[in-house]
Amino acid sequence: MVKLFIQKGDKSLKKEYLLEILARNYGKNYEINDIKKNDFGKYYIENGPEFSFTHVGEYLITAVSGSPVGIDAEEIKTVFKPVTIFGVAASSAKEYAALYTKAEAVIKYMADKKAVDLKDVDLSSSPLVLGETLDANVFTFVKGDYVLSVVTEETFVETESEEEND
Repeated sequence: MVKLFIQKGDKSLKKEYLLEILARNYGKNYEINDIKKNDFGKYYIENGPEFSFTHVGEYLITAVSGSPVGIDAEEIKTVFKPVTIFGVAASSAKEYAALYTKAEAVIKYMADKKAVDLKDVDLSSSPLVLGETLDANVFTFVKGDYVLSVVTEETFVETESEEEND
């Protein structure tokens, strides 16, 4: 299962927020120096859980999972011009945001193994990366004015927001 943690916060504090999540929700205590970055730009903790970060507007979103995970979020724009992106025609701002977040989440998911550029992602059928079918699940959610996409091998995504805990 992937668990999403959504809170209002400064993106520069994403590592501190991750450490708080892991301690509070999983009983795992790590230090800031335990969080490393691989050659493809993905953060990781040696022998720790898989995780991914994104931020949009005033929100910082962290995904924690037992398997590789990628996450992205975008604001749904109020002005939109139809366009084809990642092999798919987007006819609304919501569709565009969904496609864009899916592609970004795919890139973050793949960053465990290799560097992938946006031009290498095709969403016209199942997600393709560098011409190969992605063996993962893609979940897309709309939350208010935002679209959020998660790519993972897991089959279930659970959301917890700061507001739900108050």
